[in-house]
Amino acid sequence: MKYRPAYYFLLAFTFMILGFLFFVLIAVGLIPTNEFTSQAIYIGNALELILLSMGLGDRYNLMQEKSLENEKNLTDALEDARLGLEKRVEQKTKSLKGLMDNLGQGFFVFDKKGIIQEDATQITKDFFNIDPVGKNLSELLKLDGEKKDIFKKWIQNIYRGTLSFK
Repeated sequence: MKYRPAYYFLLAFTFMILGFLFFVLIAVGLIPTNEFTSQAIYIGNALELILLSMGLGDRYNLMQEKSLENEKNLTDALEDARLGLEKRVEQKTKSLKGLMDNLGQGFFVFDKKGIIQEDATQITKDFFNIDPVGKNLSELLKLDGEKKDIFKKWIQNIYRGTLSFK
């Protein structure tokens, strides 16, 4: 099945069997005894241990490679899903903006300081004869003096949540 660590394991057990075979052949008297043949079983076992260690290390590396590949695949899938969600949100935002522009009403959002945020409807732009985005609402309504102060307090109360909208 072409499993990489299997080659190391197969070679390791081959050296062990060869070492044992030399030991048996010496005991039977079929091959002469010398430095190599008398130590063949130990050499075979040493080579077996070395190759088994290498096979185990290769198995670990193979598992790590597969884990990194799986992580990359998951990351790619998440990125694709994120892009798909961004496109859907963008489409929904466009359709909602189109719906709001066709309602015949002016809509905009302002922050705690009274600054009008992006996405004000076209009717709002036509009504004020300027693009209100980034402008202060009290200046856009041309409030002065005491009315401007009351309006600022009203905005602060809204953002504190002290005004109920029932």
